[in-house]
Amino acid sequence: MKIVQTFWSAPSRPGSQQIDVGGRMAGGWVSERYHAISWTLSCLKFRQFYPRVELYTDREGSAWLIDKLGLPYTDVHYALDVLDRYDPMLWALPKVYVYGLQNEPFIHADGDVFIWKRFDADFERSGLLAQNFESNHFYYEVILEQIMKEFSFIPDCIKGALQPGATIRSLNAGILGGCDTGFYHDYVRQAFEFVDRNLSHLKDVEAGMFNTVFEQLLLYKLAEEKGITIHTAFEDSGSSFDQVISVNTIPMLNHYVHAVGVSKQNPLVCLELEARLKYEFPDHHRRIADLYREQKIFALNFANAETKEVSLGEGLPATRRLLHELFPGRSWNDDDIAQLIDEYNEREDDSSEPEHLLSDLYQVEHTHDAIAERIWKESAPDALLTEIHHGLPALYADDPDAFLARKFSLSEGFGIMCLSHDFSGDLTEGHLCALAEGKSLLPRSDPKLALMENRYGQIVYSYLSEWDQLLYYFEDNELTGYQLIELIQDGDSPFRTSADLVRTSVLNFLVSQCFLYRRLTISELAPLKRSA
Repeated sequence: MKIVQTFWSAPSRPGSQQIDVGGRMAGGWVSERYHAISWTLSCLKFRQFYPRVELYTDREGSAWLIDKLGLPYTDVHYALDVLDRYDPMLWALPKVYVYGLQNEPFIHADGDVFIWKRFDADFERSGLLAQNFESNHFYYEVILEQIMKEFSFIPDCIKGALQPGATIRSLNAGILGGCDTGFYHDYVRQAFEFVDRNLSHLKDVEAGMFNTVFEQLLLYKLAEEKGITIHTAFEDSGSSFDQVISVNTIPMLNHYVHAVGVSKQNPLVCLELEARLKYEFPDHHRRIADLYREQKIFALNFANAETKEVSLGEGLPATRRLLHELFPGRSWNDDDIAQLIDEYNEREDDSSEPEHLLSDLYQVEHTHDAIAERIWKESAPDALLTEIHHGLPALYADDPDAFLARKFSLSEGFGIMCLSHDFSGDLTEGHLCALAEGKSLLPRSDPKLALMENRYGQIVYSYLSEWDQLLYYFEDNELTGYQLIELIQDGDSPFRTSADLVRTSVLNFLVSQCFLYRRLTISELAPLKRSA
């Protein structure tokens, strides 16, 4: 049994759209550095367990994977330059083309698939094999409706896939192959006919979604039509793909990872895969680190807001100046100021502009003073790598329920502010004092959540967006993961997510904030025990 991988460089050419090409992550999601990490770890892990791992690519792909990254494929086939005429959005087409070139048993693996154990012999002897089955994934219904409306040619086996109330069943091609190469030759012929006869209609449908139809659904339906059994490595997957993206539990609890779909956007997944590469193949990791010195480990954070430096003195100077303007001749101590701010914040009616500004100035200066002496002792990425090197599972891996039952609070080096004004410029003492004296103005805005942190002695701040807004609930409270889930489900949070994804999303959020960013602290740090 040989392993086959496909890399098509067409989507990375100038002027073309960046998309996922069988594991080469979309350019807008993660950096090229992580593309290199993914392909390198995938190739090396398969080489550990299989004597033949072959690459099908074009000249540009070979220059990157072989010449630049030095990946040890046993054979390199320059077979994909013939596909130049096709739209780069058809990212699965090169894979389909490669399936048709095989004349002996094979397993095709995407470049974001990683193994820590060889597949079972019985599985390898299957006529047709795949990663897992899929049922009623939403994108099939969406794209099939478009295809039925817009395409001029549809294979007969696809036409019945959208019967009212019918289950849309397909497969996932993270791995795909088997011993029945004759079936693949026939399937590939029909897949290319399906594509070629509808090239003029691609502009009328979601072309990216079409890939799942001509690769996965068509193959499944043809096998069903011929009465051929497809053997899978895993059971039917849910929409979250939890069983194949649990990077934190390898190699103790599982031996297969496929960074499928949105898991590519999870910086924790990116970091854990890099940690694996650094731990198991340090020379290859060093090569990538040297090639991409200027690129960060990951390119997408949960919050994309710009971070800016804060330069403030101590003792609430701007707050005191505004109080002097509002209450001439009165002296204020810290407790008096805090009590006044609390009274303003408890009012249900809309406060006046000076009161809003006073509250904002106090929050900025008080938060700065509160965290000025609190500094991270270890960078978050380094801490995560250290933890992985000393052996996973990570804290939550063995018992997610117990992890969600733990209490979390905001770490000491961070402060959250709910501001009524847009402090989009530099935060300096002179600027705040000018605001307090009415010499400068700030625009009022919808309430904004901002994060201030002490980063190695440098105070910085940024506005929070999306999931990071949930940090607000942890500043003055200890909150469990389950309580956070309730807040989201009850609509009492600024973030919305579908009900079936809340638990997994909250778990990833808490793990990321604890181990990656170190913004949250777990109340109890004793190791978790696995549940019976």
